[in-house]
Amino acid sequence: MRTYTPIAQVQSYLTDKARAAKAPPAPNASDNVRMRAATMSAILQLPKEQQAQAYSDFRADSTRLGYDLGLPEEWNPDVATAMAGQTVSPTERMTDARARAAGERATASGARTQTNADRNYGLATKRLGLAERKHAAPPSTRKKPSAKPSGNSDLDYLK
Repeated sequence: MRTYTPIAQVQSYLTDKARAAKAPPAPNASDNVRMRAATMSAILQLPKEQQAQAYSDFRADSTRLGYDLGLPEEWNPDVATAMAGQTVSPTERMTDARARAAGERATASGARTQTNADRNYGLATKRLGLAERKHAAPPSTRKKPSAKPSGNSDLDYLK
């Protein structure tokens, strides 16, 4: 039976990989809007004298955790009221999804267009090269024009 000494770097890599797989996904723009609205609504429900302190505590926690919800530095009840009413409508999400899908289609179409352009350029270059070689070749190596004989003579194509 063999025993192996674990390698610290490999063990830490595997631990980090497992931890990353279990981590929640990072918030997107619509998540930020919803969290900002919920936060401001909750702070506005507190008594007026506690709102500024609750806001600064929340800002400190979000900074410590690495979240940026796009909140202003200082507490402002008017801004908080405006942010509390923010929502993300289904039509906005649908528009974003449609825009993303259109961008992906354009990217794929652009790749196909570029591939076709590259192929056509290569074919045109090849045709040009063949034509140049044909006209640069001595007359004795050029093909004679072919014509179907009418049956009367082998020299009908000279007429």
